[in-house]
Amino acid sequence: MIVSIPDPWGIVRDAHTTFLSGAIDKFLNPARKPKKSEKPSLVLTKKFVLEIKTLVTSENISDIHESIKIYNRYMAQAKRSEVRFAREVSKLFNYTNFCKKKKGWDAYKLCGGLAVKVCPYCQQVELPTLLNEKNSRGFRPALDHFFHKDKYPHLALSIANLIPSCTTCNSNLKGEIDFFENLHLHPYFDNENIGFSFRRMAGGLFMWEDVHRPEELILLTEFKSPCDKTQKSIDTFMIDSRYALDNIKAEALAYANSKLDWESTKDNEQIAIVRGFRHKESLLTQFDRENYKNLRLGKLRADIHDGLS
Repeated sequence: MIVSIPDPWGIVRDAHTTFLSGAIDKFLNPARKPKKSEKPSLVLTKKFVLEIKTLVTSENISDIHESIKIYNRYMAQAKRSEVRFAREVSKLFNYTNFCKKKKGWDAYKLCGGLAVKVCPYCQQVELPTLLNEKNSRGFRPALDHFFHKDKYPHLALSIANLIPSCTTCNSNLKGEIDFFENLHLHPYFDNENIGFSFRRMAGGLFMWEDVHRPEELILLTEFKSPCDKTQKSIDTFMIDSRYALDNIKAEALAYANSKLDWESTKDNEQIAIVRGFRHKESLLTQFDRENYKNLRLGKLRADIHDGLS
């Protein structure tokens, strides 16, 4: 993860928690009768769901970890019924059904309240949500299950486990990697630890004024502090390689040049008069430093901004 997003679901958190708690309460209701076509749930499944109810609706990472340990313990207890136990848990926390466009609460309504607009893993892809309710056509970001829903099905709908992300990061790169056994930076709970530095292909002292073409620029990732989770995140999401592409370096160079122009003219009163209200850094450079987490390549631009300010 490149940027931390500790509160991405602010305006929809309560609605989602109500939805998830309601599904659990309905399952645990002793008056609930199974449909004719289904068997009564295992006593073990109901006992498990009751034990992890508050944990799966929590936004505390230690609670999420604890729920995984409990799930693994119940799987071991289930023995010959483990397949049925896992299937019943998956049916309760049904992510496939949640993704369908419907009148009730669903993934589209959840993503409609998303406060973050760029993939936190790579910061290279924007994450818009659009839904035409008249014909149910639309699109939304992929929701990465930080802890894989097939291995930990009880977390399939937990808001702390749903990371808005791009398809490249979610499907192409992360895939089946188990982030519980193989810890990576979590966008909601870990601090930002990835930054960017710059070199000239020709070597020597680096100055943006000396770089004229993307192929002359070497763009490097760096750690703020040594961290195994950071290295794994860089490797899994191929941050080094993806930020070494010429089109990314071209955007970095374009922003650096616009920032240099701003720095050289910001105190010129005559230019300010001519430009009028347009004489603002965010308008002229197309970058708002305070909002870097919500802007494509925001962390990269922020590091350039800070180096040239």
